[in-house]
Amino acid sequence: PQAQIQFLDNGVYTGNNLVIRLPRNSRLVIQAADGVRPTLALTGALTIESEDASAALVLDGLAIDGPVLIRGSLDLTISHCTLTPHGLATQPDPGDVSDLHVTIDNSIVGPIHLPGDIKGLSITDSIVDHASGYAIAAPDTTRSFGPALTLAQVTILGKVRVQQIESATGVIFSAPVVVQD
Repeated sequence: PQAQIQFLDNGVYTGNNLVIRLPRNSRLVIQAADGVRPTLALTGALTIESEDASAALVLDGLAIDGPVLIRGSLDLTISHCTLTPHGLATQPDPGDVSDLHVTIDNSIVGPIHLPGDIKGLSITDSIVDHASGYAIAAPDTTRSFGPALTLAQVTILGKVRVQQIESATGVIFSAPVVVQD
């Protein structure tokens, strides 16, 4: 199952708790058409659920005002999006996220709170903004470490607490960085 949803206007789309359920071996692209910037204004969260790590979701060209929550493993790509001020996190009971891989490219996002045992987090040409707290960390910011990071041309406004930084090129850190390994 492969599908594409394309927004054709600059509309503001409202909703409460939206859920995207991805079946095994699926790929879904939700994107804005060239030249438009649709906004999802949510009073609840956008929850992404995956049955299996073989699923993939691409969010491209969207402004999302509401938390984005993940349950299960998948390949998630966020490109040319704005996810502020709520950012990206796993649900309180996230299921098996060991094969979760998140790629963020050319985006502005709020805090990223993902467990340290995910497959990886790659961020390029983006801004991660949570100047008043942890910009990148585990959901339990005081006891656990967030995921391994690969960073290139990124500005991080806020503290970072992760297991490992695999590479960091052209990165600006505005607050302390704590790395376990």
